[in-house]
Amino acid sequence: MELIRHLPREKDKNGNWQSYAEFLCPFDNLIVVKRLGHGKRDKSCGCQRYKLIVKANTGKKRTEKQRKNISESHKGQKAWNKGIPQTKEAKQKQSKTKIENGSLKGQNNPNFGKVMSEEQRSKISNKIKEQYKNGRKRSNTIFLPMEKHIFWNNGSSFEPYSSEFNKKFKQFIKDRDFHICQTPNCMNTENLHIHHIDYDKKNNSSENAITLCASCHTKTNGKNNRQYWINYYKEIVSIYI
Repeated sequence: MELIRHLPREKDKNGNWQSYAEFLCPFDNLIVVKRLGHGKRDKSCGCQRYKLIVKANTGKKRTEKQRKNISESHKGQKAWNKGIPQTKEAKQKQSKTKIENGSLKGQNNPNFGKVMSEEQRSKISNKIKEQYKNGRKRSNTIFLPMEKHIFWNNGSSFEPYSSEFNKKFKQFIKDRDFHICQTPNCMNTENLHIHHIDYDKKNNSSENAITLCASCHTKTNGKNNRQYWINYYKEIVSIYI
């Protein structure tokens, strides 16, 4: 940065005398006050700090010793944002950025093109069940055993679907419902699920199935309001019959 003029010496918070000066930032043409040594060293007032660091480190590779030193220095440190709840707006912004960058879609997804075997699926399922059964901890969150969860319904969610609940049946229900969530005032057309109205996975009649978006489908999971949702969606499906 360009030195404009020297300023009188001042004491810092530790009582030490320091030399200050005014500098002109070449990027945004702002005059800033900095310590004399810092101003001569810095290339910007801070507006380009991140870009300059990235540019300086581009193409450089750290040695194994440097990586080890950095790893050791970070051990035991807490993230600056740990424990700070994110706002709804911040979460939506992060989700939108990931979708726009394609990080959740297509070939950018680490699991793109991979098909898990039945053995792999079974291992993952059993591991999750075991973790919840014993009660697991992750950071500050405590996961209670499944039987103590407020939505526990004697393990009905683990019951297998019948062979009739296949792609052809799901496609038929979605076509009947015009590929739109059937909850009034929702009209969502993305991430659609097929919901069993009476919660019986073996009852795969068209009168017992309805198209819901992921959000509306989640609302029906509570065990205390099931009769309400049964009557609610039966009335909607009756229009098609």
